[in-house]
Amino acid sequence: MHRSAAWLYSLVGCRIGGPRRHFRKSSPGAALSPSHKQPPPIPQVENGKLRRVAANLQRLHDPRAITAETKRAGRACLRPSDSRAIVSGLAYGVIRRFMYDPNLNPSKATSGFQGSLDSPTLGECLYDEVIVLSGWVYLPNRDPASCRVRAYLDNSLFAETRSLAYRPDVCQNLGLTHDVRSGFRMLGKVAAAGNEARDATLRVVAVWDDERPWTLAERTVHLLPASLRERPHGDVVHPDNESLLHRENIYGSGPPLESPGSEAADLIRGYLAKGTSVVDVGCGAGAYGPGLIATGHNWLGVEANAHCCEILRRRELPFRRVELESGHLPCTDGEWDCAICIEVLEHVTNPEIFVREIARVIKDRALFSVPNMEVLPYMHGWGVVPWHLLEADHKNFFTRASLRNLLGSSFRRVEVFPYDEHPLKTVEGVTLHLHLFALADK
Repeated sequence: MHRSAAWLYSLVGCRIGGPRRHFRKSSPGAALSPSHKQPPPIPQVENGKLRRVAANLQRLHDPRAITAETKRAGRACLRPSDSRAIVSGLAYGVIRRFMYDPNLNPSKATSGFQGSLDSPTLGECLYDEVIVLSGWVYLPNRDPASCRVRAYLDNSLFAETRSLAYRPDVCQNLGLTHDVRSGFRMLGKVAAAGNEARDATLRVVAVWDDERPWTLAERTVHLLPASLRERPHGDVVHPDNESLLHRENIYGSGPPLESPGSEAADLIRGYLAKGTSVVDVGCGAGAYGPGLIATGHNWLGVEANAHCCEILRRRELPFRRVELESGHLPCTDGEWDCAICIEVLEHVTNPEIFVREIARVIKDRALFSVPNMEVLPYMHGWGVVPWHLLEADHKNFFTRASLRNLLGSSFRRVEVFPYDEHPLKTVEGVTLHLHLFALADK
């Protein structure tokens, strides 16, 4: 028998059978089974075919890294379509088990050591500040409590665990009792190496009782710089921060914006008549003032926050400071043609009185924008909430109906529509919008 044929014969413990008519298909996903009780004698087999079978078996060192092309090639080699050389039903079943079961590692079967690194996969993108690993290891006649799994990135140790967990799938596939622990999970990070993404070599090993390490996996991953210090909240929830965080650390208010949101600015310009006078109620740092002034509007900001008033003064934008205790805007009845109130209603203590004051000081139209709370149930499928819910000062939360109802008490006609597409679609692929925009006409 040829060396490769003998190797395959010894590996699968079965014979290589005869022509196609001795086989029949079973249920989907099951192995081909022989129609005779005894397989026919071993014929002369094309060596190239066996070499391809052996090559595909050898490539199963990491089943999760097998490409679709490799699987197709493996099935093509194993399918009993060659009248001169086919693999018996038993061999096909064993090979399918190795090919599709990620918890079996045939390359380690002869040594007794078996295992799989489930994640990260080959070529996976990882942040340098959060590297999550999971998988399983098993070595016969070794106490799981004495096992240590270690992870190295470019030969530098960055994660280790001495605790293994029960994996029912592993126990079932290996025929182990249910008290054998083999699964592991680890979390690690590595020092940032500049601001550029790079490829790195990940190696995971297992050690029992200070014996020689067994290499579980070695693969290339793509490492990305997390740059947490440059991200919102990144310095607060940094992995190195040992401080116990409280509500005031997470829920807060960001700095006032001096530049407008582009879509909101377009909507405001689109729904205001040319050359109208506009009072910007709760204008903040005056984000919308310069653009409206540049397009011919007579713009005035109204603001209560002292810090924002200082910014308005520095930017040389016209404004009036409002005293919240008074409950009145510093404007006369019908002094302005229109009003804009962008992302303010959610912060107001008495929204009914506030809206009534806006209606008092204008002749024509008011434009409002608020966070859209209707997205919450749709985003639950991803387990996320909109970023603006971390704003500590939000007092009011709106749906289209509640916004229309609030404005309808002071305005003759109200229309509401969403805007600002969220980058994350629903699980079903439907687009969501972060804000509601309202047109309120007197």
